[in-house]
Amino acid sequence: MMFEVVVLFTVGGPAVSGQWSSAETAVRKFRSFIGLYGDTTATITLTSSGLERMRLARTWTREHGAQVLCSGDGLVNPRNPLARDCRQVVC
Repeated sequence: MMFEVVVLFTVGGPAVSGQWSSAETAVRKFRSFIGLYGDTTATITLTSSGLERMRLARTWTREHGAQVLCSGDGLVNPRNPLARDCRQVVC
């Protein structure tokens, strides 16, 4: 499984991304990008991809903060590193 964090600076505008094979590393990068770009209009997403398809695991905007999105595959399990320390769960 691979994990990707994308920072979209403006809608339809420039973006940066990175991919990691470790969920813990991806979550750490997701959080660090919030610290770096949290005072902007950026949208920051964390997705996981496997053999089936890409799934949105976390998203952050200044207006809504960090959110974890469940997809029926256990991403909101509190022992899963993608689901820890979340302010809101959206299903």
